[in-house]
Formats: sequence, C-alpha cells, structure tokens
Amino acid sequence: MRIENKSPRIVLDTSVLLSALMFLGGNSDLIFQKVRRGELSLITSSFILQEFRKFIKQKLKYKNDEIDEIVKNISKIGKVVEPHHRAKIFPEKKETNRILDCAIEGKANFIISIDSKQLQPIKKHEGIWILSPAVFLRTKIYSIS
Repeated sequence: MRIENKSPRIVLDTSVLLSALMFLGGNSDLIFQKVRRGELSLITSSFILQEFRKFIKQKLKYKNDEIDEIVKNISKIGKVVEPHHRAKIFPEKKETNRILDCAIEGKANFIISIDSKQLQPIKKHEGIWILSPAVFLRTKIYSIS
C-alpha cells in the first residue's frame, strides 16, 4: 500500500501522548514534533483527549488550566473525530476499542501505541498499521505494504 496523502494520518494512544509530554526528545516526542511540523497528520477523538486529560491530572498532578491549554493545543494541530464505528475486538478493554474506532473514523494509516499487550500484537486492523513509537520511527512510512 502506498500512502497518497500529503502526510500519513496517525492516531496516538494515551500512553504515547503522555510519553511525549513527559520525555522530551524521546520517541513519542519525536513523533509529536513531526506532527507539529506537518510531516504527520494527527487524528484524535474526544475519548482519547478525555482519557489523556484524566491521566495528566491524576498522575502528573497538572492544574486544570495547564491541562486545558495542552488539550487545546493538541486539538488545534490534530483533527478531532467522533467515531460512529464501534470495534469489538477487545470485549474486556473498551478503551482499546475506542482507539481503533478513532483510527477507522479518521481513516488513519497508523496507530502508534506503547501498549504492547493489547494493540501491538494485532499489527494491522482494517488496513491500519499498529506500531510502537520506536518501530514507527524506523519504518519507511511511505512504502509500507
């Protein structure tokens, strides 16, 4: 499959967004920098943003105004979709299904996930590649088949 879009469409799961925020210069941050430069198109959903909001408040103890600013910036540089599709791949892990829903609705080429137990073993779902940040950065994204 050859990607014809100007830039590949990606979904970053919550763990990748958190990692990008916490580890500047790490793989997740490098991907997010590519999004900021327009080399990649970010697709996200209100579910992903709410989950991200919850984690940075609980785990990182950010204040509400800081969280609002971060989420606003993500929403500005990405496209927020509201999925109509409901995947049922993981009956016990509905949050993981919502990541797939977002990718399908947004016609993503890739899901970038640190979740090695849930998403990564699938490798590909409905034509959408599921990769870790490290593998994604090593991949020649315009020639994946």
